[in-house]
Amino acid sequence: MKNLFLFLIALLSIFSCQKKELNNVYEISDNKSLEELFSLKNYKTQRKQKINDSILHISGTNGTFFLEGNFNTKLSEKTGFWTLTNKNDSKKIEIDYLVFEKNNVHRNQVIFSDKGIIDTLKSKFYHIEWKVENGVKIMKLNFYSPRNKEEKFMRADLNYFISNNGKKIKKSLMENNNGKYEIKIPLEYKKGDEIIGYFSEYISQSVKKEDSVYLANNTIYFYKKVE
Repeated sequence: MKNLFLFLIALLSIFSCQKKELNNVYEISDNKSLEELFSLKNYKTQRKQKINDSILHISGTNGTFFLEGNFNTKLSEKTGFWTLTNKNDSKKIEIDYLVFEKNNVHRNQVIFSDKGIIDTLKSKFYHIEWKVENGVKIMKLNFYSPRNKEEKFMRADLNYFISNNGKKIKKSLMENNNGKYEIKIPLEYKKGDEIIGYFSEYISQSVKKEDSVYLANNTIYFYKKVE
């Protein structure tokens, strides 16, 4: 996985052509309270299971809340998917933490679900499925990127690398519906092929207090190995 993260950083630098004022400042609603819910300091009852020399699986409770996920002890950061559940209902929140290095953690996916059904209007995530059309195997990519009424869509880009031909590809995506984007990638896939890349959505929002506008970049990294 370390090599994958290094590759993602390299891929980002290769494709990056955004202006300096475009910062990754996109935040979902109730961002502060969400971070507080996932803060380990709020969970006194904790169990730790060693996965390997650098990863612990941690689970903890606080009242009706149950939190669990993997923790990188060398970098002192959460890594991978962390899940928060409430024993009084069927709702669940998952956050996918992507760790590039110490103090450099990207909250890659945030998924709200109830009874196993994802709330696509609140969740930030991607979904990959395979289809066969006219005898050709096609990878279908879906990206969900929520935003509030004050945020104005500017553009969305998809950048990806396919291991079987070494191609780095950049595509501009048009918005589909309510922050949902869809693209199909037809290719002669082979077992073991890897598709690595990232989706970026650029939005603007008026800042009432300062009477100005900021630009934001919401990025979702993705990886898929053909089996």
